[in-house]
Amino acid sequence: MAMPFEFEHLEGWLIKKHSTERKINFGRSTESRRWFKVTEVNGADATELILGYYASQKVKEAKGFIYLQDVEEIESVEPLGFVLHTHARDLSISCFTKPELRMWLEGLVKLCPKAKIDNVTEKINIPANRVKGDDKPLESDSKPSVGRNDETKCADEGK
Repeated sequence: MAMPFEFEHLEGWLIKKHSTERKINFGRSTESRRWFKVTEVNGADATELILGYYASQKVKEAKGFIYLQDVEEIESVEPLGFVLHTHARDLSISCFTKPELRMWLEGLVKLCPKAKIDNVTEKINIPANRVKGDDKPLESDSKPSVGRNDETKCADEGK
């Protein structure tokens, strides 16, 4: 019997790519290292899952977030990135390693059951025609490792 996915383990340092709507950069980087974490929030009718990003692992208030139920497509981009598409925005993220990318893609595929995942399936070896509520375990259904958490290397912590 497959164990339910433990979303609490889906957290770690990733690179958030800034929106292309940001017209003026004033010499700033187009990317920021952020602590990403999937958490539950209380909605109007029920609890919902969000993917929030934070300036550091210790900060409690998210700089931004995306409701996972609103994700319409998960798109894999080379070399180690993915984009979460919703009707309101696109969130572009890059990982540091292939195992981190696989962990995040596997977790997000499970947590975003309505999302189109056409180009993700070959990266994580799951059937493209997965069905909502499919509890077949993936290879990493044991306890996934978390992403980088070496806080001393966070160059944009104060931004």
